[in-house]
Amino acid sequence: KVGNWSFDITSSTYGGSCAAYDLTLRYDHVAAKGLALTLRRWNGSAWDAVDGVTWDSANYLAKATGLTPDSSTVQGTFAIVGAAPSTCVLIR
Repeated sequence: KVGNWSFDITSSTYGGSCAAYDLTLRYDHVAAKGLALTLRRWNGSAWDAVDGVTWDSANYLAKATGLTPDSSTVQGTFAIVGAAPSTCVLIR
């Protein structure tokens, strides 16, 4: 895990909910060095991949647009995770 964030919006604090939102997260480039990064969102039982993420490696940003909230108050719990590059050898 390179970073983890949770976003909640309560109507008493912000005056309502939203139908869709955009998200920009800054990640720790030192922890991410050499890793293949993906943005994931917690669905309550597993981490789903977020599609259409734009990676800005010069500024260490991950951007996702048009996301829909989990509910009227919860936008979601997100994580940027990375896997080390590996080699696969197939022997037949």
